[in-house]
Amino acid sequence: MDNGDISIVYIAGYGRSGSTLMDIILSDHSSIEGLGELVNVFDYWNSGEVSDFWTRIKERYQSKTLIIGDEGKVLRSVESIFSSAIFFPRLKINILQRYTKIISSLFTAIQEETGKLVFVDSSKTAWTTFWRPYFLSRTGFDLYIVHMVRDGEDVFDSMKKLDNLKAEKNLRNTSMKFPLLRSVLGWNLANLSARINSRLAANSYYLLEYEKLIRSPSFELKNIFVNLDLNCDEILLKILNKKGFSSRHQFSGNRMRKEKNITIKEWIDKPCRKFSFKRWLFFV
Repeated sequence: MDNGDISIVYIAGYGRSGSTLMDIILSDHSSIEGLGELVNVFDYWNSGEVSDFWTRIKERYQSKTLIIGDEGKVLRSVESIFSSAIFFPRLKINILQRYTKIISSLFTAIQEETGKLVFVDSSKTAWTTFWRPYFLSRTGFDLYIVHMVRDGEDVFDSMKKLDNLKAEKNLRNTSMKFPLLRSVLGWNLANLSARINSRLAANSYYLLEYEKLIRSPSFELKNIFVNLDLNCDEILLKILNKKGFSSRHQFSGNRMRKEKNITIKEWIDKPCRKFSFKRWLFFV
């Protein structure tokens, strides 16, 4: 199968902006498979606690490539903000060949396991995935970027509460160090990356404000599914009837993915500022 037969809905932007929620909602469609933060799949395979679904994909993947063991290093080398494939031309050809083999084999394994052709990757665009949408596109996939952005002050408020990684590990101290600095720099960097990649890589780009998704989910989802040429009536009916969604195979992301019944109503009731780029610092 050619990579061009596969479509990737890439959720770009900064963390705590609704990417996990969007991933779960999109994957409720019968033609779409949500994969969570796929960039972390190789670390997940080494974690020792792998689901049956991802174990089968791992077996399929390993049957297609001899590059086993340093995939995470290759991905970080290519996709990070200091990408060796961009800034070190002498390494470009070799590293890109390895990268293309890894990514192509991974998505082929996923396609064979699921039988689907549309996948959601919510790896976002932090400094380690700054160029990920661009290089996914160069590998030959049809790329649709959904740029999720949330008011910077709300992001900061969320980061003040706890460090998600520490919470995942059930550590006693879940506070985050330097939340203001990290949220300001990270927010601007991630959203700048999403804008750059929208120009370089995307077949389609949609800027989705988290606040609008919460207030008008039906309107926003219709706009996204129009670009995918898919009908979303069943999902909209589910939202209208206040029925919940549940995570399928998302192995990383917001801890909400572990809940069995996720409804939009729960998020509507939470306090939420009206979005304004002017309220945050550098990025416009």
